Amino acid sequence: MFDLILIDGNYLGYGAFQRARPRSVKDLDVRSLNGFFNTIHTLRYQYPRAHLITLWDGRSWRYQHCANYKGNRSKPNGTPSQRKAHKERLLYKSQISILKNGLRALGIKQMIASNMEADDLAGMLTAKNATLHRMLFVTGDKDWLQLLVCPS
Repeated sequence: MFDLILIDGNYLGYGAFQRARPRSVKDLDVRSLNGFFNTIHTLRYQYPRAHLITLWDGRSWRYQHCANYKGNRSKPNGTPSQRKAHKERLLYKSQISILKNGLRALGIKQMIASNMEADDLAGMLTAKNATLHRMLFVTGDKDWLQLLVCPS
């Protein structure tokens, strides 16, 4: 059994968006909603005693120290594949407020910091809750691996 489950909100939401076929309701693209909330439901069902916290990315402090941080990502005026990725990111971002409102309605705590990414928040929560025996990280972001190898 897990005591604490930390969920990378953007990774889970954008991943669900990318795996789903285009779907809209009243002209709103809703691709990420089904996969995102199915995963939340599964986690609550499998680990009913665990405390769930969804972590969201803010604008990282890393941008101040590295001008080209994430510079290889989608660009509105880049190559055709970068333009397509940029358009998809914008569609996903239009769904984030719905995801957050849904989590709020379900009573699931959320965290965001204007100058940190989700993995930074996860690091702080991991250190703060080091006495917990079992934590589950729901992400595919390799930056989170540092939480498994850093001694507390």
